[in-house]
Amino acid sequence: MKTIALGMSGGVDSSIAVHLLQEAGWQVIGLHLKLLDASGRDNQASRDAQAVADFFGIPLHLVDAREDFKTLVTGPFAEAYRQGRTPNPCVRCNQTIKFGRLWQEAQALGASHLATGHYARILEKDGRFGLYRGLNHKKDQSYFLYGIDRQVLPQVRFPLGDYSKDQVRAMAAQLGLPVASKSDSQEICFIANDDYPAWLEQHCSNLPTQGQFLTPDGQVLGRHQGAWRYTIGQRKGLGLALGYPAYVEDIDAAKGTVTVGDGSGLYRDQLVASQVNWLADDRALSGQGIAKIRSRGEGSPAHWQRTDNRLEVTFDAPVRAITPGQSVVLYDGDRVLGGGIID
Repeated sequence: MKTIALGMSGGVDSSIAVHLLQEAGWQVIGLHLKLLDASGRDNQASRDAQAVADFFGIPLHLVDAREDFKTLVTGPFAEAYRQGRTPNPCVRCNQTIKFGRLWQEAQALGASHLATGHYARILEKDGRFGLYRGLNHKKDQSYFLYGIDRQVLPQVRFPLGDYSKDQVRAMAAQLGLPVASKSDSQEICFIANDDYPAWLEQHCSNLPTQGQFLTPDGQVLGRHQGAWRYTIGQRKGLGLALGYPAYVEDIDAAKGTVTVGDGSGLYRDQLVASQVNWLADDRALSGQGIAKIRSRGEGSPAHWQRTDNRLEVTFDAPVRAITPGQSVVLYDGDRVLGGGIID
């Protein structure tokens, strides 16, 4: 019997993953990541993970990754905001922590494979393993997983890839899991109530506290309390009364300026990305497919060209709010080709 290590958060998804893996004949070892300093929410997650491990009769190992999380995820997250970018910490966490540190721990415990409760698929075609969208596109999480090392893909399993969230909830209720009615976790695990400015003020020193709102032609509209408080496409919370719906169209953190317009300046048909991770055939240096610049939605048709660490994407039609710091992920049908961080 093969041994597989499973990242267990204490939530419904990873709990049902235990069930599906056992049904498929795997010997399962649970791994619970400790990423945050002591908090009620974090402690409850640990208790829930242990309760689920006990329910299924599997061992659970605690992996203290707090220092790695600060160095590899929250630190770069804060620095990106300081530079006027809008980072996606889930992408970086999956790349460095869940399929980096966690995979190392799994191997140390004798596991041959690693699984998580993500809604995505690993498929083998013509002897090659690839990352694919989850069968249910509404819940698909492949966008957040493009950064996985291609060499690790053969050892990765996503038991929930063929299921919808409703099906997973129904299985949890039928099994009588102790976490069957637990609500889904928030989008960013380390930021309470998605209040980015409050988190940044608490964890960063020497943040700029002033700057100017500008029109697209450079006229001063007013003052703000730091460009890091804003993101491309933002409408709410600007504190400006302009007589028309206003949107953040550009951010220059070095100058402390935030350009605000009517939204027409948000549409572009090209982008350049760096920190590229390629999951498909290395020989493919150009092509066409679907490009996603945010996790939600089906993406947009585009052409692409790449070098080792640079990706140029040209969309068939302009897309809205291309945001530096976010990821662009390329698809051929359901298969993830690769992606990078938007410059």
